[in-house]
Amino acid sequence: MVGGPYEIPCLSGEGWLAFDLPKALAIEPDVNYTVSVSTAQDTGKVFPRSVNVVSSAGSNDRSLRYPAAAGVFSTQLGTRPSQTDRNSYYFRDVVFWPGEVPSENVITWALDQPVSLGRGGDETDHEFGTIFRSSVAGSITAIRVFGLAAESAAHQATIWRNSDQSIMGGPFELRYGCNGQVCGSVWVLYSLETPVAIQPNTDYTVSVSTVEDVSKAYPFVNQAFGTAGGNGQHLSFPAGAGVSGPVGSLPTQTAAANPNYLRDIVFQPAGSTVTENLMGGGAVYAGRLSTPHELGTVFQSSIAGTIKAIRVYSASAETGAHTARIWRNSDNSLIGGPYPLSYGGTIGWMDFALASPVLIEPNVPYTVSVSTGEDAGKAYSFVPDGFASAGGNTKHLSYPANAGVLSPTLGTRPTQAPNANSYLRDVVFQPAAENARATMGNTTDGTFRDYITDANDAYINANRFKAPADMTITTIKAKIESAPGEYKCAVYTDKDGLGDRLLAVTQGKTNPPNGWNEFPLTTPLKLKAGELYWLAIWSNDKSARVYYSSQTGGRLRWKAYPYGNWSDDKDARVYYSSQTGGRLRWVARTYGEWPDPIALDPNGTEYLYCLYAEGTFDD
Repeated sequence: MVGGPYEIPCLSGEGWLAFDLPKALAIEPDVNYTVSVSTAQDTGKVFPRSVNVVSSAGSNDRSLRYPAAAGVFSTQLGTRPSQTDRNSYYFRDVVFWPGEVPSENVITWALDQPVSLGRGGDETDHEFGTIFRSSVAGSITAIRVFGLAAESAAHQATIWRNSDQSIMGGPFELRYGCNGQVCGSVWVLYSLETPVAIQPNTDYTVSVSTVEDVSKAYPFVNQAFGTAGGNGQHLSFPAGAGVSGPVGSLPTQTAAANPNYLRDIVFQPAGSTVTENLMGGGAVYAGRLSTPHELGTVFQSSIAGTIKAIRVYSASAETGAHTARIWRNSDNSLIGGPYPLSYGGTIGWMDFALASPVLIEPNVPYTVSVSTGEDAGKAYSFVPDGFASAGGNTKHLSYPANAGVLSPTLGTRPTQAPNANSYLRDVVFQPAAENARATMGNTTDGTFRDYITDANDAYINANRFKAPADMTITTIKAKIESAPGEYKCAVYTDKDGLGDRLLAVTQGKTNPPNGWNEFPLTTPLKLKAGELYWLAIWSNDKSARVYYSSQTGGRLRWKAYPYGNWSDDKDARVYYSSQTGGRLRWVARTYGEWPDPIALDPNGTEYLYCLYAEGTFDD
């Protein structure tokens, strides 16, 4: 026995639960281990199981793997389970942190950053579609479409074979838009009950009609299909792949603007368990320039480390030699390169290892640039509005708004940002070795969302967690739905099951991107093993929402607290009529200052927010 026994509380509800260990447990490579969790004290000795799941060996495509018949049991408590039954899986798992610090990239987000709003305006429904093909046989398992808030009601989706205009799948009814199932301007996925088989090297079209609203709204990105392209895996599209036509027929009409109407599919190659989208590495489009340019990305790291490779997205129209450089922005000094890179004729991400890794310092802005190539059209890949707002990879690398930069003069650091495009220039960053990561809270990547304010007041929402070990935390991370406004986090003590005294606060963040966001503490905070603490989050926007992973297993409390309702203007003044005759008292308040002590409502829910503190274990 290398770990445990650990006591896990019996909780109601269904779904995955994660339990932090009091101390991280080291394991060796290429050694078989078994993780077991006993049945509980309920009369029925209930447990989850799926049969015929682990009939063959597999892995998580990263560091962990399992053998055939990996699901095991024992009728003797306290003994290692080794019996198998019908290749069952008992849903016992681990959270593994590899010993080697993994490398990172700046651009990890899905490359699907549209979108413009179109309106038919002629009171006629249309089919809008995308022509595609696969290099291998496989099945379409879902239809993927970018829905606009302006759309509503029922859409009609169809998969066509182009050669004979036959319907391979559908028509399927899809409901989205603010009067449909899904409101908002987001990618929407519709799984097919019966996958649609397609053949290799055969042209197909996926189309989704406009809807019953008067304006016939639809999304588009112009000049997205000016040249042929693909997803760098098995799916590709021709030039002019965005097509339209009357409802109920194969759309074939193209437009001079070469629009992409953001109709997509989820494709599973035969014999594979991995699916892919035509635009699912994202909506990467081909651009052309009349003269050579430097194209780059501004970035920085929160810790020291080295750049060990340059990463760039190749367009099929590119050819020949490109030149890559790494710049320090503050003094325009060239700290890496020039490196000659030769690529083109292929589509997708390419990594070019550096002979000598380049050391970078924490919290210092840098720019990585890769010039256009030797092709006459000076082709390049880009994502419209890829850098419309600041963001990062949720680990150490981050970028500012308008991080995509260019220069028409080769050999100079690109600084012009005429738009928010990403030119898909990236780095492979190796962080300096860190202490073992310690966390307190819920690290699960939940998909449910909960409003943390209402139309009238700003609320502080807080979850209670137990420190698994003596640790020093430096950051709070929260998974937030993209919304305007300001956000900040804090740590409180526990008193009689509610938050009490303020221990630490984080830096604020304005208009954070969708997903995990990092809130550094203003000063590190030591936590004591076994003690209860409250992690709190606050926003001033009525649309603010935080993700949660479960409606059970958490302890959530809240209270309405006006966010920064006191003036933050240090020069603010009020007129007075006399220095006598009144009784004036005052108190200093900082803008958006956390209450200390805090008064949370005793009523609440069991929601478990995607909210946790991160730091290092204390010796």
